Amino acid sequence: MAQISMAIPGYPTATTQRSARPPPRKAVYLNGAERLRVRASGEALAIVRPGADVARLPIARISRVTASRRVDWDAEALILCLENGIPIIFLDTQGKPVGICQPCHLRADSLSTLIESAMEQAAWPQRHENWLRHRRSIIVAEWRKRQERKCGLTWLGEWHGYQRNYVHRNELPESSTPEVLGWLLGLVVESLHAHGLNNRYCGCQPAPFDLAMALTELLRAELFFHGERMLNAADGDLQTQPASQPCVTALMKKGSRHPHATPVAAHWPASQP
Repeated sequence: MAQISMAIPGYPTATTQRSARPPPRKAVYLNGAERLRVRASGEALAIVRPGADVARLPIARISRVTASRRVDWDAEALILCLENGIPIIFLDTQGKPVGICQPCHLRADSLSTLIESAMEQAAWPQRHENWLRHRRSIIVAEWRKRQERKCGLTWLGEWHGYQRNYVHRNELPESSTPEVLGWLLGLVVESLHAHGLNNRYCGCQPAPFDLAMALTELLRAELFFHGERMLNAADGDLQTQPASQPCVTALMKKGSRHPHATPVAAHWPASQP
């Protein structure tokens, strides 16, 4: 069965009392096994499944879309998303991100200007690497503090290994669940877009600055080192989902986003094509 899902539970139904504030935008995941087609339907995306009713997702309620290669997009649907500032993250069959589609022109932001200015300087590559190494060292330092409180000195060997391999060489074991990287990238892209930042900057350097992937890898490291702490921070509020998702739940809750999905059909009435 095809999987069409929203990222945050408790989506209001048609019987929910209307409030003065507009409802929050939520992420849409189109990453099931069946082939889907996405087309524009007025101010909504129409999700078409073979032999099934059409699900209409109001464009004003969507924050981002994560879609696998099994999803066929009409050009009008892509344009509708871009005109409304909705980024689209594309995944391969393994759930790994392969690309991002977002509007050409984003709202001007002082941080974006600073990044572009910094990339014009000859010292940018070294400063960029120093910043990444510093962020990696903070993640490991937090892990060390937790180990000191509960494990005595048994962690010292691990700490030296992490300092050498992760902080200085940026080597971290691959995740056993490739789809995690797609979820994290979606969260990062949505946050960057909300602040008027691009996911990648080219500047005058030979290699572009892939800001979205850099932040995603840092989030993945936090998940690797602090997964247990993040689960505790979630107060046990975990949905019944595949075993690969609990740590991501806690991480997203930390970032005011919930990655677990509830079926769209439970919240949006089906309509005919």
